[in-house]
Amino acid sequence: MPTEVFHGTCSPSIDSRLMVTNEHSAVENCKTVLNNVADNKWRQDRECDKMDSSLRITGSA
Repeated sequence: MPTEVFHGTCSPSIDSRLMVTNEHSAVENCKTVLNNVADNKWRQDRECDKMDSSLRITGSA
Protein backbone atom coordinates (compact mmCIF):
# COMPACT_ATOMS: atom_id res chain seq x y z
CA MET A 1 0.00 0.00 0.00
CA PRO A 2 1.50 3.35 -1.03
CA THR A 3 0.76 5.13 2.24
CA GLU A 4 3.92 7.20 1.79
CA VAL A 5 2.19 9.34 -0.83
CA PHE A 6 -0.15 10.93 1.68
CA HIS A 7 2.36 11.50 4.43
CA GLY A 8 3.10 15.16 4.98
CA THR A 9 2.14 16.26 1.48
CA CYS A 10 -1.05 18.25 1.94
CA SER A 11 -2.16 18.32 5.55
CA PRO A 12 0.76 17.72 7.88
CA SER A 13 -1.54 18.48 10.83
CA ILE A 14 -3.74 15.48 9.99
CA ASP A 15 -2.51 12.22 11.47
CA SER A 16 -1.18 10.08 8.63
CA ARG A 17 -3.00 7.04 10.05
CA LEU A 18 -6.33 8.82 9.58
CA MET A 19 -5.35 9.66 6.04
CA VAL A 20 -4.51 6.02 5.33
CA THR A 21 -7.82 4.72 6.71
CA ASN A 22 -9.67 7.16 4.50
CA GLU A 23 -7.50 7.27 1.41
CA HIS A 24 -10.17 8.51 -0.97
CA SER A 25 -10.96 11.62 1.03
CA ALA A 26 -7.25 12.16 1.61
CA VAL A 27 -6.74 12.21 -2.14
CA GLU A 28 -9.70 14.55 -2.62
CA ASN A 29 -8.42 16.87 0.12
CA CYS A 30 -5.01 16.78 -1.45
CA LYS A 31 -6.38 17.72 -4.86
CA THR A 32 -8.45 20.52 -3.35
CA VAL A 33 -5.47 21.91 -1.47
CA LEU A 34 -3.20 21.66 -4.48
CA ASN A 35 -5.80 23.30 -6.72
CA ASN A 36 -6.21 26.15 -4.24
CA VAL A 37 -2.46 26.57 -4.05
CA ALA A 38 -2.17 26.60 -7.83
CA ASP A 39 -5.04 29.09 -8.08
CA ASN A 40 -3.44 31.36 -5.49
CA LYS A 41 -0.08 31.09 -7.24
CA TRP A 42 -1.71 32.06 -10.54
CA ARG A 43 -3.49 34.97 -8.91
CA GLN A 44 -0.27 36.05 -7.23
CA ASP A 45 1.57 35.97 -10.54
CA ARG A 46 -1.18 38.03 -12.18
CA GLU A 47 -1.03 40.63 -9.41
CA CYS A 48 2.75 40.78 -9.66
CA ASP A 49 2.55 41.17 -13.42
CA LYS A 50 0.06 44.02 -13.05
CA MET A 51 2.20 45.71 -10.42
CA ASP A 52 5.29 45.23 -12.57
CA SER A 53 3.56 46.71 -15.62
CA SER A 54 2.22 49.75 -13.77
CA LEU A 55 5.64 50.37 -12.24
CA ARG A 56 7.18 50.27 -15.67
CA ILE A 57 4.54 52.65 -17.04
CA THR A 58 4.82 55.19 -14.22
CA GLY A 59 8.60 54.82 -13.79
CA SER A 60 11.19 56.24 -16.08
CA ALA A 61 11.36 54.17 -19.25
